[in-house]
Amino acid sequence: LNVTYTDTKGNVIQVDQLKQGKDFIANITVTNKSDRKLDNIALSHIVPSGWEIHNARFDGANTKNKVKLDYQDIRDDRIYSYFALKPGEQKTISTLLNAAYLGTHYLPGISAEAMYDATKNARLKGQWVKVVKILSKEKKDEKEQGKKEEEEETSEEDPVVEEKTEDE
Repeated sequence: LNVTYTDTKGNVIQVDQLKQGKDFIANITVTNKSDRKLDNIALSHIVPSGWEIHNARFDGANTKNKVKLDYQDIRDDRIYSYFALKPGEQKTISTLLNAAYLGTHYLPGISAEAMYDATKNARLKGQWVKVVKILSKEKKDEKEQGKKEEEEETSEEDPVVEEKTEDE
C-alpha cells in the first residue's frame, strides 16, 4: 500500500501544508504480494475535514482513473473502493482533491484489507496537515504568472506578422 500526492500536472507534492484552493490528486497503489488471488479487497480512504473530494460522477473531474473496480462509494469525507487482485497485480486509484478550508486538520491513515481474510491487510499512518491562506502578494504573483503563461501560449499559437505596404 502506497500513496503519492501530485499536483494536477503530475508533479509530486507534500501535503503537510497546502494553499487554500489548491487542487491535487491522491494516487493510492495497492499491490498483492501474496501467491494467490485476493477477492473482496476494501480500500478505505478518509480525507481531512479541510479537504474536499471532487466526485467525477457529479462535476466531470478527470483524474485518469481507468481502474476497474467492483464498487466504489464516494461520500463527503471518504471513499471506499472494492476490487480483486491477482498474485503480483497492483491497482492505483486516483482521486482529485481540493484544499478547501483553512486550519490544521488530521489526515487519517489509509487502509486496505481482504474483507474475508483479515491476515491480508495494509495500513498507512495518518498525519497532521495544514491548509493555509494565500497571501495577497502570492495571489498577485500567481495571477501575473498565469497571464504570462497565457500570453506565451497565445503568441505560440497565433504568430503576428506585420505587413508593410508600399505607401510606408
